[in-house]
Amino acid sequence: MEGHKIALATIFAILAALGISGNTFLITAVFFSRKLRNVTNAFVVILSISDIINSSTLIVQVIALAGVRTQAFMVMCKIVGPVATTVLGASSFIMTLIALCRFVLITKQPHTFKRVFSKPNMAVMISVSFLFPLSLVLLFVLLDLATAGLNEDTICLFYDSPEFNTMCGCFLLVLLITVAVIYAKIYLFLRRHFRQLRSHSTRRESSAQLGERSVSVIPDTSESPRIAVPVPAQDRRP
Repeated sequence: MEGHKIALATIFAILAALGISGNTFLITAVFFSRKLRNVTNAFVVILSISDIINSSTLIVQVIALAGVRTQAFMVMCKIVGPVATTVLGASSFIMTLIALCRFVLITKQPHTFKRVFSKPNMAVMISVSFLFPLSLVLLFVLLDLATAGLNEDTICLFYDSPEFNTMCGCFLLVLLITVAVIYAKIYLFLRRHFRQLRSHSTRRESSAQLGERSVSVIPDTSESPRIAVPVPAQDRRP
């Protein structure tokens, strides 16, 4: 086993261990905590499941780098490439849905959020996230426009298709731009909102100060001390 293969296999093994364990802990936390059971975390759980699948495919890559070439492994290797590509596309879709969910939650009314992210709509969104990249992968496999298996006797990939690579690149670029635009809009909305709150608080403070200045204080003389005024002698009665 060559040195670069050992290094690559070590990296893949570490990533697989971290990905599987970390996402498993996240799913467990959401499952046992009612406070974490919300719409956004539902998408996060689906994203964690796809990451676990993707991390599991790295184990097969480690076996491939170790030089195992049995018949059962070769069949598994042909499956791993399309699965990893499908899960990568689904994860990109779900991250876009998470950004959209946060945008609607922050910038729209609660009834709008509940209508957009109802349970049927969420089921459709999640299904499309997996079915769309899967259909593209199957289409290229059935049309012999791509190959699944060992790439140059190193790792299991979905390769030999410049058209598919170009399409995937454009697809990921569009989703990346969409996510960036959504979070930029969230940032601008929150900045404008906090500026409005700051201006309102400033106006309240200024009006309160003006009110205090306009109040006149009237002294209370009911309990002021009385001074005896002397009466002249001629005015006194005998």
